[in-house]
Amino acid sequence: MSFAATLAAFPQAADAFRRALDAAGIQGRARFQLELIFEEVVTNAIRYGYRDRPPGTISVSLHRDGDRVHVVFLDDGAPFDPLTHAPPTPPRSLDEACPGGLGLVLVRRTAHASYERTAQSLNKLSLMVTDSGE
Repeated sequence: MSFAATLAAFPQAADAFRRALDAAGIQGRARFQLELIFEEVVTNAIRYGYRDRPPGTISVSLHRDGDRVHVVFLDDGAPFDPLTHAPPTPPRSLDEACPGGLGLVLVRRTAHASYERTAQSLNKLSLMVTDSGE
């Protein structure tokens, strides 16, 4: 699936992704992880990848291979490798805590991932989640 890299296009894209998960029979923990990953990766690409450029296109593909679910995100936004991005410093107290900033940490902890900047100047984030049927 491909869609405009805008927050306005996100709800319809998220619905299409959930339908793809349904079609692949993905439920339970893997589904929760994949929905979380989709939201985090896509909203970050929209918010930060196109900050200094006009909105482009995000493409997402989903493929199931036995108990492994592979998802590939492609976008034409600014180069960004989420796997080398430094995690935020944990707050020392609740007073220092602020919402946000942990989405990439969650993505890295829930999926096996690889990133490349393609020859076509696209960000390509490939993720694999194991569907244990839970």
